[in-house]
Amino acid sequence: MKNTVSTLPRDKSAQATAAAPARLQDVFRERLPYKVTPTNIQGVYAGGIPDSIDPNTASHSELIKHGLLLPRPGKNQHPAVAAAWGKFFSRRWLAKDRIIPHLQPQPGKTHFQRRQFPKTEGNLNQEFDQAAWSGASIKGQWVTCFGNWTVPTVSQPREPAGADGGWDSSSWLGIDGVVQYGSTDVLQAGIQQSVNSQGQPSYIAWFEWFVQGQPGGTINEFSSRKVILGDTSPLSPSVASFNGNLYLAWKGDGNDNLNVMVSTDNGQSFGHKMTSPETSSDVPALAADTEHLYIGWKGSGNDNLNVALVDIDQSGFPTGLSNKTTVGDTSPFGPALATFNGALYMAWKGDGNDNLNVMVSTDGGQTFGDKVVSPETSDTAPALAVNNGSLFIAWKGSGNDNLNVAVVDTDLSTGIPSGLSNKVVLGDTSPFSPTLGSLNGYLFLGWRGDGNDNLNLMASTDNGQTFGTQLAPKFTSPETSDTAPSVTVNNGTLFIAWKGSGNDNLNVAPVNVAGFTVPPYVNQTNIPNFSINPGDSIWCSVQYINNQTAGLIYFANWTTGQSFSLTLVPPPGASFNGDSAEWIMEAPTLVTPSGGTSGASLPSFTPVAFTSAFACTANQNTGDPANGDTWNIVNAVNQTLTSVSVGSGTVTIDFTG
Repeated sequence: MKNTVSTLPRDKSAQATAAAPARLQDVFRERLPYKVTPTNIQGVYAGGIPDSIDPNTASHSELIKHGLLLPRPGKNQHPAVAAAWGKFFSRRWLAKDRIIPHLQPQPGKTHFQRRQFPKTEGNLNQEFDQAAWSGASIKGQWVTCFGNWTVPTVSQPREPAGADGGWDSSSWLGIDGVVQYGSTDVLQAGIQQSVNSQGQPSYIAWFEWFVQGQPGGTINEFSSRKVILGDTSPLSPSVASFNGNLYLAWKGDGNDNLNVMVSTDNGQSFGHKMTSPETSSDVPALAADTEHLYIGWKGSGNDNLNVALVDIDQSGFPTGLSNKTTVGDTSPFGPALATFNGALYMAWKGDGNDNLNVMVSTDGGQTFGDKVVSPETSDTAPALAVNNGSLFIAWKGSGNDNLNVAVVDTDLSTGIPSGLSNKVVLGDTSPFSPTLGSLNGYLFLGWRGDGNDNLNLMASTDNGQTFGTQLAPKFTSPETSDTAPSVTVNNGTLFIAWKGSGNDNLNVAPVNVAGFTVPPYVNQTNIPNFSINPGDSIWCSVQYINNQTAGLIYFANWTTGQSFSLTLVPPPGASFNGDSAEWIMEAPTLVTPSGGTSGASLPSFTPVAFTSAFACTANQNTGDPANGDTWNIVNAVNQTLTSVSVGSGTVTIDFTG
């Protein structure tokens, strides 16, 4: 199927936007010829065709305008491709059944490129490889790969469990991925079918845009680009990003008034200070969503927790606070704020006790409720941040200086918090609260030293499971503070803010985070709100948008009627070569924090039969798996666990282990 998408012409104002450092994601969206909606992961956008458009009758330009880049097959197209189109659009995929995917990257789980040799080289039974594929692939210059298959039923096999303690597989299709064909990356989407150590199966949809090279990087410095403000405070400020601008909030020096200031040039300078009559004896908190900048604080001379909107004028300048809400709960320290899945979350330590509390507002901070009181404790305020589709909380221990990070469990449909899980206790310590931030799917932790005033930063490459590994070692700065710092991300840059050690000067600096540019969806990224069960009929396509603009994925469950599309910002190193297209059943790869790998153990599965399985070039040439190479999974003792048969537009994979 012809890929005819081109970059739309842009006027001078759009070109100016592209040249500026601000609003980088908006620049990407400007290059698309259709509208998209941001998901919970930066660089991934959802879309869909409105009910008013019938793909069977709409013009080609109308289809592109609404994000359908699989044009109707022409007269010279392969008849089976035309039949596949006709079958897929024989039903209306309604907007009411279309989802905005909630994305959950799975750091450490990936689908490496195929390294074994194809059948044409006469070597089907290669030794066990870290990328265990079974299925078919075709060599070419593809821009689209599509197919239909039934989700298999999986069960425990005779094979021993893998490194994850169970048995894991994925049925998927993709573009690129075969090293022998010249591929250096792979864009793929499919269904994970797993069996845990108790023999219980589970099923979930996922996608991935794998590129070579392990996620990770180093934090180098921020001293050389430091900005020292003329304003002062006895406590470090809070910092947050809103609409491409960087906002700083603090309590006054010699007074308790709340202050907010803005940088409209990505942290090079700050100004347009707003001083509010509202007061606090502790550090205020900032958080933002797409529409509002929020501020939270505890009262001056009282422990009341408050939340309000920071009023912003058309120039991005703060003008005051409004819509103040005073909640019934109290704390001796200021709260933490974060926005997550359209809701505003507040966290604090108890008043008269050290228990950590989390509460949610689903109406933009007007009311708060559904409080959860955790048995976890701290004698200072916690921190909140969102990373890879999860809400995280960090704190220092009560009666000790250990730094802790955990996930705040929330209900996806209601937003209600239910507790903390996956707690990690770090070896590092601090007498003050840590701070959390997220950049490109990496979770950053910042704190002031214990027994010294040095500022420290450390990143987690596996979504908060580990910190300070060989892939992302700890950075200790010569910059110092006698209170806790604050971090945020603005326009793709990590910023840190603090007050001086032995002085009250406020400081802000961009942090040099070399190598932290790989987005989280280079790992398997799950879609938990897309319903999947064994026996469901899945339709899927992956596609390169030309001019190396983006990747595009369509996903539909014929059985349930749910559907969606995803448009992806290319990860660094994406080739767009399209050297191969493939239809695969795989035992995926686990990556350890040190960068090592181990293969999953394949479960027993009912046959996986891909139908309507074709690939297309940009000039409408069709690739048929019947003319390609087949692959089989071979275990560590040289036993072949699968068998593959191909026909015109079909690939069938059987379990033989």
